[in-house]
Amino acid sequence: MEDPDEKSIITYVVSFYHYFSKMKALAVEGKRIGKVLDQVMEIGAITARYEALAAELLAWIHHTITIITNQKFANSLSGVQQQLQAFTAFCTLEKPVK
Repeated sequence: MEDPDEKSIITYVVSFYHYFSKMKALAVEGKRIGKVLDQVMEIGAITARYEALAAELLAWIHHTITIITNQKFANSLSGVQQQLQAFTAFCTLEKPVK
């Protein structure tokens, strides 16, 4: 059996180089696609969380409007003071959280 000549060896080496460089390029493309899909999933989760928080806030707003609309004001000093304390507690505790 004869040893291959230099041109044949170079042809084989170039063929292997091109084959393996394509595999590396495909792996890089796969990683990039994976990163994009991870970001899409993360954005979807953030969007779902935002929508849930917005729906919760809207429900709280409607509930609070109903309470304020139906509120009757007290006709005594102690009643007004209690309502003022309740309003102050609302403004400092409940409202800022929302």
